[in-house]
Amino acid sequence: MKLRYQLFTLEPKLKKKRPDLAADESDMDEDFMERHEEDLLEKAQEAARKKWEKDNVKLKEDKEDKKPKAILDERLKEIKAEFKELAKERKTKKVEPRKNSEQFVCKDEWSLMRKVTEERFLDSIGKMDDRISTAIVQMGDRDKTKDVALGTSK
Repeated sequence: MKLRYQLFTLEPKLKKKRPDLAADESDMDEDFMERHEEDLLEKAQEAARKKWEKDNVKLKEDKEDKKPKAILDERLKEIKAEFKELAKERKTKKVEPRKNSEQFVCKDEWSLMRKVTEERFLDSIGKMDDRISTAIVQMGDRDKTKDVALGTSK
């Protein structure tokens, strides 16, 4: 949905022109998404801690000064800020397009570049929809093969 929210923020009229884009792309509920984001936050924080510890072990082996704990604390703050922004975007359903997705050169080329980013978002949304439908089909296939496997066992 994040790609769709970015597209609607970029071009609000598109929501009325293309109601198919405004429909939910999956059947995940808000509670699941919150739990998933919390798990991702914990994993990201743990990965940052492990990387900091690994770097310090490597520096100790090379007989260099360790990285200060302030660097780890700063990285953890950045991670928390990213996830706080993610939660805010999910609740407000407004996502500002990222700087790397917008490449506006000057105001004269605004409409041309806006069109390019809209097309890019639409392509990305199409690819994501394909991935979701493929995953749903695979889940159904797994369930069917599980039933067959259980039915044929003695």
